[in-house]
Amino acid sequence: MDYGEEQEMELEALESIFAEDLRVVSPEGDEGVGQATSGKCFAFELSPKESEDDPEPTVVPVRVLLSLAHDGDYPDAAPVMKLRALRGAATEDVDALRGRLEQEIEDNLGMAMIFTLHAAAKEWMVERWSGEGDGGRQAAKEEERDEDGLTAAERAAKEEAERRRREGTPVTPETFAAWYERFQAERLLEKAKKATAAEAAAAAAGARSGRPTGRQIFESRGAAGAAAKKGADSGGGNDEDIEVDLEGDGEAIDLSALEELDDDELAALEAEELDIEDDEG
Repeated sequence: MDYGEEQEMELEALESIFAEDLRVVSPEGDEGVGQATSGKCFAFELSPKESEDDPEPTVVPVRVLLSLAHDGDYPDAAPVMKLRALRGAATEDVDALRGRLEQEIEDNLGMAMIFTLHAAAKEWMVERWSGEGDGGRQAAKEEERDEDGLTAAERAAKEEAERRRREGTPVTPETFAAWYERFQAERLLEKAKKATAAEAAAAAAGARSGRPTGRQIFESRGAAGAAAKKGADSGGGNDEDIEVDLEGDGEAIDLSALEELDDDELAALEAEELDIEDDEG
């Protein structure tokens, strides 16, 4: 077999199939197989999409670079192959795909196989990421989000956190002692706050008790008015003062004293009278 001729014939077939999508690269370049080869080197950027017009089947686009090169006695010998994840594919995914292609190489020795390897890689990626097969269904399940926007893994983590909150922290002698110490400290602090508030209220009440009540102010002004009235009567004054028995106890109060009260004193008197009415009611 003329291996060079076989390789040239396969190159022509690949150019016809892939047209502009066929990328012939340097075997030692960035997209090559990482070593010098005697024949051509091809690079294919693969995705799980059935065609370029199909929507991306994964949340994060998946891209894998497959590099294949003719060398030596190919196709009786295996082509040189290199796989790299460009985006979205984990190391274990690349390793699994490599294993699949190595099996394809073994099954196709003696035949031109570049197109076959390209098709097998594409098929495996569709199964893995597009839901066609167990790998794809598992990947789709991992990416599926519920009505709260959570993946299965995120939902499981949330449920575990909620379970721990419901169950709480297991009680041990150490955790109980720590809790009881905090509880006692909180109780002492609350008692101290209440004692401080009570002392402040008592001090305020004592300060208020030193001030005359509204009635005391009124009666003192009334007494002063009565004394003035007597002086006016002895001097022959003609002003008439009105006296009213407010409580029906026979004690008349000089209403002229009201005129001498300021607003605060009137308010105090009114408040006191209202308190008296409430008590009597």
